[in-house]
Formats: sequence, structure tokens, C-alpha cells
Amino acid sequence: MSSVNTPVVNVKLIPAESEVSLMLPRTLIVGTLPASKNAIFGTETTVLLGDGSGIGYELHSDKDMAALLGTGSMFHRWKAAAKASKTYVPIDILLVKNSVAANNTTTITFAGAALTKGALKVAAFDEFQFATTVQHDIGMSAASVATAVADGLNAPKNKPYTATAAAGVVTLTWVDGFVGASMPISVKTIDAGLNPVVAHSATTLPTQPLVDVFDILGETRYTSILYPDYFQNTLQFANSFLLSRFNAYNQIIDGVVYSTRTNTLANLLNETETLQGQPMVIAADRLIDGVFGASIGSNSTKHPDVRMAFLATAIDRTRVDGADVTDLVSGARGLADYTGGAELASLPYHNIAIADTIPSNPKWYWSHEEQRILREANLSTWGVNRAGNTDISGSILTMWKTDAAGNANSTWTPLEHVWTSSTVREYTDNALRIFFSKTRMTNGEMVFNRSMENKTSIENKVLGIFQELGDLCLCTKGGAAEKKMLKTLTVKLEPSKQTVSIIAVFEIVTHVGNIDFNMQITQEYK
Repeated sequence: MSSVNTPVVNVKLIPAESEVSLMLPRTLIVGTLPASKNAIFGTETTVLLGDGSGIGYELHSDKDMAALLGTGSMFHRWKAAAKASKTYVPIDILLVKNSVAANNTTTITFAGAALTKGALKVAAFDEFQFATTVQHDIGMSAASVATAVADGLNAPKNKPYTATAAAGVVTLTWVDGFVGASMPISVKTIDAGLNPVVAHSATTLPTQPLVDVFDILGETRYTSILYPDYFQNTLQFANSFLLSRFNAYNQIIDGVVYSTRTNTLANLLNETETLQGQPMVIAADRLIDGVFGASIGSNSTKHPDVRMAFLATAIDRTRVDGADVTDLVSGARGLADYTGGAELASLPYHNIAIADTIPSNPKWYWSHEEQRILREANLSTWGVNRAGNTDISGSILTMWKTDAAGNANSTWTPLEHVWTSSTVREYTDNALRIFFSKTRMTNGEMVFNRSMENKTSIENKVLGIFQELGDLCLCTKGGAAEKKMLKTLTVKLEPSKQTVSIIAVFEIVTHVGNIDFNMQITQEYK
């Protein structure tokens, strides 16, 4: 039976105009497996995807990381640091096969016997997680102290070493098979009779990445790449890889590589002098070997690479829409800045508290003058907050020093400028793709209610994008800024080539990094 269906109604669903959205940040961790895990992978390089997409494994939990990559391995510790940063972003792993068969070691040697009653605190790799305090009476032998220290250091879960004791010597055998000069080991509250001495074995570095190690990544965008300090001699390969992506054709695939260095001031300046590029951040730690008692390695109580993993993933979190970043924006006065998004690309990255840190000996930090020298060399630094209860980031700088012609240039020296510029580009790219997704062009007048653009309408669209970027705290906002931008704006239509050429200068927002206040004081007498 047919029914009368009048009036005739035909309702179609048409997609609404898309909103401009930005790509979710993604992190890549580069490193080597413990030699014991080499047999799992048959190739020189392997990518493990952290979100379960494509090939690879799902690596969401500490348990997964420990089982596949080794309990306490650097990969395991880096993932734990990322977890501590409350990251919202997927984390992938680039494995480089390890050719080192024997594990490197660190020794803590005690001699004699205790002269006083007291406590001895020993920490390895991370004082917050892997430390022990040994109580000793007068006359307690070096062998007994060493045994107690080894037992205490073995107690924590997921430790990156195995501790043994024999004849007054504690030996830490590192899970990854290597230990660099940056490895922090500290012995505090030293009894003079025990005379502790700490030393790393001669470090055998794992297989160094080859020039083409990143080819396996394809066109996946990584906003942050964590590159361990033991690969420091090949950091230029990671830098070159990301430089090639900074202005990639028809793609937004740029990112930043984060690495660390631990050395004396003079050596740090020398070994980083020739490094150049806006996609590269290097944090400088002070080498304290034998300078301040029985402690060696980085001046930090947490391994520098782990601390950097926290910072890099925290910075990525700030740019995730809707992310809770309350813990990362201490000092920000605008309540809107407590939620992540594109707007936070321009918010300073200094004064970010590093979770789960114990401040070092005040003597171990760089002096104000040394920090100034390091900043002038484009090296990033760490320090302690005013309360003295946690480590915080200083100015986070890139190794961008000169332009293509070799002239001194600071355009992308602050990391904030890199991410602000990158976000402006990505937003503009997406806005233009939406605007021109299916559009005619004409040098004449447009036809009403048709998908068609001319020079004037495109100029207006560029102005609209600039205004939107101003609302996002990425570009300078206001009528004066708009007039300035419009003076630089050039739009050229080439119908024969189906090409629209646009030139414009977008002034980005910067941050307060220095305050010069000339104050004159007078005293008036009556």
C-alpha cells in the first residue's frame, strides 16, 4: 500500500565548514637496547610505535617497557619521566642495535673504618628514586658499609643497575651496558675514616647511529626527538634530519631534537661551538668529577637525559588542546593559560618545575656569570627554584646562531620563537587548505554564491588569518599591527599556472626574558 507523502521533503546532510586544527604532538626516543635484548630485533634500526598503530608494540605502561626493552633501561627510565610529565602525546621508540657485549660499571670504594657515629647517603642515577641511607657506628668496617650500601641500592624497583659488594667496594653494573660521564653518583655525609672514592669504568659506547638512521621514520612528524648524550658525536645527523623538515614542501613535519652535555665550562663551549640549527636544544650540565667530595657525573641529582625527557614531553603537552598544564605554568597570571593549546606556544618555557627532583648541593650549580656565558653560547641551563626545593628550567635555547649567510641572527634562538613560528605556519597552512579546498580563481569579479576568489578576497582572508593568530597570542594583535602587516602583503594570481603567490610579514609575539630598570633614588630634606 502506498501512502500520500505530501509535501515532498528531501533533507540532505552537508558537512559544516571545517575548523582549523593542529596536529597532535608526537615524541620519538632514540637509543640502544641492552645487549641482552639484541636478539629480539634482527635489523640495525627498529621503530616501535607507542600508540599501537602500524607495526610495532603498544608501549603504554612501565611493565611493557621493562619486559621488552629491559627493566631499568634508559628507554624504561625515559618513558617513566614522560609519564611523570603527564604527557598526552604518543611516544615512539627508535632502537639502534647495540654492539657492546660487556656492561660498563661504576665503583664506590670504602677504606678503613668509621670514625664517628652517623649516616651515609648514597645515590645513583636519580637521587629521588635510587638512593639509600646507611647508619654507621664508630668502627664499622668498610666492607660492612659497602654491603649495606649495595643492599640499599638494590631495594628500589626498576633500577638501572645491579649493585654488588666485595672487600669494601660497591660495584654498579649498568643495565644498558654503558655509562657516560654524565651519570650522577653521590656520596653524602662522608665519614673521614671511610674515605669513599667513586669512579666510572672506561666507557665503551654502543654502536653510533649512521647518517641514514632516521630514514626508517618516513614522513611521520615528531615534534620532539630525545637524543641521548652518549650519541653526542652524531647529534649533527639528527639536526640535519630535522633541518630538512623545517621547510618541507607541501608538508608540516618539523620538530626539535633535545640532547644534553655534561662537562666543564671550557669543554662545553668548545664541543658545541660548531653546532648550528633551530631544531636543536642542548642542555648543559656541570661535570663534578672529584671536585666536590665523593661525587661524580652531572651536577644534577637526576640523570640529565631523564630530566630532558620530562621537559620535552612537558613542552609538547602545553600545546595539546584542553590539556591540564597547571603544573607547568607557574607564574602565569592569565587563567586561560592553565589549559593547553596553540596559544601556549608563545608562553615562556623557563621556570618549569622538574617533577620528582631533589636539589643538588648549591655549590654544584652554575654561577650567574657561568649561566650568562652558556646562554651566549646558546646552551640551555637548569637551576633550583627560590624555595630551594626543586630543580627548574632556565632559558631554553636552540643552537640557532647565524642565518644562511653566516650573519649573527637570533630569530629562532629562544625555543618559544621556534614553536610560535611553527604553530603560525601550521595554522596558516591548515586555514589555506580549508579555504582553497575546492575554489576557482579569477582576476575579475567573483560571482555571488559561487566558490570563487580574487585578489581582494584572498587579501581579506590573509588578514583574517592574521587576526585569528592575534587572538591566539601568536601574532601581534590590534589595528596598528594589522596595518603594518598589510603594507607587506602581496597577492599575485597566475591563472595560467593555477597558482596564488602570497608574501606577508607576520610579527610574532615574544616573551619577557630581560628587565632593565634604571631607578634613580633621591632623598628630600625638609
